Amino acid sequence: MKSLKYFRLKNEIEVVSLDYTQPPPLTEEEVESLLKEARTARFCSLNKDGTIHAAPVWFRHENGQIVIITPEASRKAKNVKRHGKVSVLIDIEQPPPRGVLIYGRAELRYPRSRDEYLEEATRYMKNICLGKRLNARLKACTR
Repeated sequence: MKSLKYFRLKNEIEVVSLDYTQPPPLTEEEVESLLKEARTARFCSLNKDGTIHAAPVWFRHENGQIVIITPEASRKAKNVKRHGKVSVLIDIEQPPPRGVLIYGRAELRYPRSRDEYLEEATRYMKNICLGKRLNARLKACTR
């Protein structure tokens, strides 16, 4: 039998906890398929004060690695530089919902030039319009 537990947070939001078993883990083929299908991940890192910073990000899965592009001045980059420990949730909400939760350490890699950054961003974003926002952020993202 499932049991419900209710919690009330300071801002009056209720969180419901269900006791139930999880579905069986995904196979390697299902994980690969999910990583090709999903477009957005939730990137979680530790803030200076110990709270968790969670942000939706576009990602690319390549050679067994999750690649996320972010400006050097972003909170994500600062948290990785300071601590390195991260969690990344990649999921598909459409039925049947499924997901992969990754715990690990992230590392920052800086492009050597504006051209290298543009090449990486183009591969990373594939069919997404690069537009003016990307050009405006280039200066913040490259050294």
